[in-house]
Amino acid sequence: MPKEMHLCTECGGEMYMNSFSMPIQGNYKRPIHSDALAIHPDQRAEHEQLFPNVRLDEQDRPVFDNMHDHQAYLDKCGMVKQTQKIRHKIGTERVVWDGV
Repeated sequence: MPKEMHLCTECGGEMYMNSFSMPIQGNYKRPIHSDALAIHPDQRAEHEQLFPNVRLDEQDRPVFDNMHDHQAYLDKCGMVKQTQKIRHKIGTERVVWDGV
């Protein structure tokens, strides 16, 4: 698992960040097992008919290898992937709150 050294922006301490799930040109470095999209074991046959290119793991969670299959799966199921909140580095963006 790749680890990258970073300095904590709050305390300045050294920390390691795991970057195993970051996409590289559409492919995930490691497959994503989605807990949120897990299905009931009785639905396994239906899933294999509807999504032949998306395999299920032993816990009936869909496993995604690339962003294209992941997004196609979400679109076909009517799900919306929420954007992730990105934390800005200290000093790059300042928001002043005056308590009002």
